[in-house]
Amino acid sequence: MIVGKNLAILLATLTKMTNVWEQERFENIYQKYSVKNNFRLDFNKYISIATNTYKNDFTNISKDTLGNYILFKKGYVAFEGHTNIQFPFGRFVMNTIGDGIVSNIFSVFKPVFAQDLYYWKYAINNNKVMLEALKKSSKSGIMMNTLDIEVLNQQIILFPNQKEQNLIGLLFVLLDSLIALHQRELKILKIFKKSLFVKMIVGKNLTILSATLMKMTNVWEQERLGNLLNYIRPDNFYTRYDEIPESGKNPVLTANKSFILGYSNETNTFDKECIIFDDFTQDFKYVNFPFLVKSSAIKILINKNTMFDVYSLFLIMLSVKLENFGHARHYINFVQNKNIILCGFHEMKRIRAIFKHLNSLITLHQREDSQSLNQGCLVILIVNIGKLHLCILVFYLLS
Repeated sequence: MIVGKNLAILLATLTKMTNVWEQERFENIYQKYSVKNNFRLDFNKYISIATNTYKNDFTNISKDTLGNYILFKKGYVAFEGHTNIQFPFGRFVMNTIGDGIVSNIFSVFKPVFAQDLYYWKYAINNNKVMLEALKKSSKSGIMMNTLDIEVLNQQIILFPNQKEQNLIGLLFVLLDSLIALHQRELKILKIFKKSLFVKMIVGKNLTILSATLMKMTNVWEQERLGNLLNYIRPDNFYTRYDEIPESGKNPVLTANKSFILGYSNETNTFDKECIIFDDFTQDFKYVNFPFLVKSSAIKILINKNTMFDVYSLFLIMLSVKLENFGHARHYINFVQNKNIILCGFHEMKRIRAIFKHLNSLITLHQREDSQSLNQGCLVILIVNIGKLHLCILVFYLLS
């Protein structure tokens, strides 16, 4: 449905939507709510506004103050005043989990009229809808921002009619289901990939993994890793920058988790398929594009034996248990002397094909799984300044 950051063709569900969006003052949509708990609900109904979940850690809650907490019913919203880059003035959070209580430091609001829970869950939390209103009505506090309720009440909020709320809410439910599905599948694929190569080797015997591997033999041999890989010092491939730029033609890499440190237009790149290995942390990454490095601790590993390509040797290294010997040059002194279990060329080709397919599946799910898909989906385009003629719901992938 979504290609890059271009406007997508919306689902058939939305084709029946009209162009009539309403505008109302905030006070005509939500009203301040200050009804106290008076010990009607117990600790187990205390809701964390930050996570919109029932809180299990009650170490900071006194039972004596429980009665002064505010009732927070399903469908009500609360203002969470902590600021960050995404929410520079704070944010509203809707209670979607059930009736509960919140601390009286939060401002709670109840809906004035019947609302679609799934539409307003995202709309009230969305900067495109609420940023200007919060910019004008929020004030800096000691620990977090607070609201000027009188100013907030006068802010104009755009929203669709009830029928369109229901249609948009239904779409959000479908998107949530797809995101949850992709998250589960992505987690399973990552776990499977991580354990696959280890599980393939039982002693020296090959475990049959799938129909693809049914024809594989059990002939696996031991070989010293240093007989398969040559190492190259990175001296000729350093970036000269102390502070690495954020843009440029060639990436500057590390073998650690961050992988890409920045970019540079320098031309002294290493441009062959290889494995980069951090001599201190023993992290390593497969690379198949031109790059530079920043650290002298990086070893560049290339295949010595042309029978096995670099990616296949990278897969083999994933199954090697590496011990840490402190501040030492691990590759020369320890890693290259490791004995590994090596299969035949044709079997390695089959294994490589399986991992390539797994990588494609993982990449696909990572592309389709966007937490910000719903969070950033409301973009209201108003045609004709000063007069509301047309509002269009569009979607962008904010990846």
